[in-house]
Amino acid sequence: MAFPIRVLLIALCVSSIGFVWSQWAVLFRVTQAALLSEQPDDPAHPGSTVNRIDGSVVWGFAADGPNGPELVANFDIPGTGAKIRLSMRKNDDSAIEASHVIEVVTSSPRDFPDRAVGDIGRLVVKVGPEAEGVPLISEVAKISDGVFWIGLSAVPSDTNVNLRLLALGAFFDLPLTYKSGQHATLTFEKGRTGVAVFEDALPVLQR
Repeated sequence: MAFPIRVLLIALCVSSIGFVWSQWAVLFRVTQAALLSEQPDDPAHPGSTVNRIDGSVVWGFAADGPNGPELVANFDIPGTGAKIRLSMRKNDDSAIEASHVIEVVTSSPRDFPDRAVGDIGRLVVKVGPEAEGVPLISEVAKISDGVFWIGLSAVPSDTNVNLRLLALGAFFDLPLTYKSGQHATLTFEKGRTGVAVFEDALPVLQR
């Protein structure tokens, strides 16, 4: 009976090591989850299914960005050719009535021109991937083809609400409208790396 017991103990040790490794891999992974949900092309057919494409987001904080300190999120949506970069910085331009500017830069996929982004909506903050969200108090402006600004309200009380939402939110929705007219939503998580980045970035962006 000794041999089976040794085998069982070894198997349990291997299983335990595998479980611990998987947990540490999740804990320290660099990329966090993102999901692109594309609404049906033809809204006249309500039975059409939503096209869901898994992606990823990498969070970072650039203390010396081109416009000063900025919080950055880079998205990769495999199979679509789409690249999206979101950055947030404090607004120091007196000509712009905003406390902060969230800039969204999108690429125009050569192989998928129908996925070129023509417009975006306000960034929505959520506590979970399927939860109802709260839009940031903001205005959206198209700066150039594929480049958009979300200007956060400069009213002090609104600024406090926005920064509180950004600090506490765990997920975000970014509404997209393709040039074809099709609507989509990019849902993404903070994850552990995002939480750490926000904890570093927000105090600097509030100065």
